[in-house]
Amino acid sequence: GVIAWEQYIRWRHLEPANNFSKTEFSSFVSLLAPELRSLMLTLFALLARLLANSTSSGLTPPKLASLFGPLLFGLPTHAFHASYAAYLRSSHATEHLLLAYVRLQIAQTPASAPPPRRLISWVQGYPAMLAPIDSFERPRLGAKTRRVASIRRNVRMYSLDLMRTCASWSRGR
Repeated sequence: GVIAWEQYIRWRHLEPANNFSKTEFSSFVSLLAPELRSLMLTLFALLARLLANSTSSGLTPPKLASLFGPLLFGLPTHAFHASYAAYLRSSHATEHLLLAYVRLQIAQTPASAPPPRRLISWVQGYPAMLAPIDSFERPRLGAKTRRVASIRRNVRMYSLDLMRTCASWSRGR
């Protein structure tokens, strides 16, 4: 990922200390390396445009965050559980950053050009709408989840690389 988890956590603790200022996203950007600042502002500008047109695109903050979170924060290549927990953390954090960016854009919009109503509706209730950090490793309330099926096969010998072994099994058996 391009954003270190520690940078997000540091900013997350700064935001309430600054009374959840509408321009607090700027302090997050200032924590990033100079070469990343322009990239992040451009990316979040794109995501905000997609949100402004979410009625037709169907791209809501949780959907965009689940798509871009792993790219921004990265995922470990460890066990499934660790990767899934990191995916959930990155999705929650990206949604938080996206909503903070939208608030910044609304605050910076001149009075002569009102911001899109859809953007305003996404940040109503901020920061109460944000997931608490202790629930970052759980799916958000109302998220669609699927039960994982357990597959069993008897083999003569256990393989250390079970995934590679499973890939070699024929489908017809």
